[in-house]
Amino acid sequence: MSSSKLWADVSDRLALEEAPTQLSTLPIGQRRRRAATRDADGRAKVELVRDEDGLLRWVYSPPTTPGGTGRRSYRSIRVAPDDVVQSFRFNDFGANAVTDKLIEADNWLTPDQGMQRWQDGHLVADAQPQIDKGRVLLLVHGTFSKSQMWFDELQATEAGRKLLAGWQQKYSAILAFGHATLSVAAWSNALDLHRALLNVSAPIDVVCHSRGGLVVGWLMRLRAVPVERVVFVASPLVGTSLAAPDKLRAALDMIASYADAVAAVSKQATGILPFAEGVSLLAKIFGKVLHLGSTTPIVDAAVGLVPGLATQQLVKNNSDVRQLFADPWLSKPKMFGIGASFQPDESAQPIWKFWRRFSHIGDQVKYGAADMVFPGPNDLVVDVDSMFRLGEGGNIAFEALGVGPTTHHTNYFRDERVIAYLGDQLSIQS
Repeated sequence: MSSSKLWADVSDRLALEEAPTQLSTLPIGQRRRRAATRDADGRAKVELVRDEDGLLRWVYSPPTTPGGTGRRSYRSIRVAPDDVVQSFRFNDFGANAVTDKLIEADNWLTPDQGMQRWQDGHLVADAQPQIDKGRVLLLVHGTFSKSQMWFDELQATEAGRKLLAGWQQKYSAILAFGHATLSVAAWSNALDLHRALLNVSAPIDVVCHSRGGLVVGWLMRLRAVPVERVVFVASPLVGTSLAAPDKLRAALDMIASYADAVAAVSKQATGILPFAEGVSLLAKIFGKVLHLGSTTPIVDAAVGLVPGLATQQLVKNNSDVRQLFADPWLSKPKMFGIGASFQPDESAQPIWKFWRRFSHIGDQVKYGAADMVFPGPNDLVVDVDSMFRLGEGGNIAFEALGVGPTTHHTNYFRDERVIAYLGDQLSIQS
């Protein structure tokens, strides 16, 4: 998947989200031509602009006035047409509509929320499964994702297909929990998950990815459930620097550059599409609030308006994380974790450039400290130091994949080492 195709596909999909009745029946090429004619339609827009280093930044432009050319108060520099990778037009809205927009974004990114069961090669809704025999496998996804992710990723490789086939033999049921990741906090997702498991008395093994680990953590903190083993895959157990409240503008730029770079260098980058869609939706929602494209220093307190991100802040005063580990968990399964530290080879462009800008402390003299999202090793979304810590009181058994140029946050389930680890830790005989 090329960079240009990635953002064109995202634009097409979000155009359907904005106006499904007008565009859903048109061929993609016609959708793009029609979208290009809207440049003076009075709507706001955010643009992905490529800078001199080849990295992406979001720039917000307010709606044009009738008969006017539109204000440029949010722009710090003139944007040359050749630098614009993609424009996203949308109907602007007031600050009091942010929550509604986040709910809409969640419904778009994760349309099949609630419990589902993997059956005959596809997912079927099973809101409150009744299972009292055998053993159950539960899969819980992360931010911007959905339950279908597990099966798309595992079925993409021979090792993944073998693992899935083995799970189907070992478990009486494979369940996947879909949940909103932006509009609600992880503890709220956990209450929904507990409700979905009320009629499951068989022992449960869990695999959770990213923010899904916080959902499962809250489940075990708040409720006694028959969970016996949990494998956390790159979970921000004590938060992630990506959700720091003073870094939201830089984080939106960083996620866009991450998606762009992965699409540019990988032939199979389908796993990055939800991140590209998610960050585009957030840029539309917060473009005006954050003055995207402006050089005016502001505190990005808008992260507090996104409960799903606020619950993941890697800051000392994160009350959600503090409460998660304030008391012993009511469920006490065996817990394992796995994660990687991503560092591209210096010859790998454009990944090297954006990794260096957002992660490499030594380059902050050149780029300015405001750009730095991660102060240490990370997988481009989660700090490695956060993947194995249980508050201040202990750690989980953790398999560190080390530093490498191939495994990052959205492709763990195509890494044969991760697949082998899941097979080992979830062996029923162990």
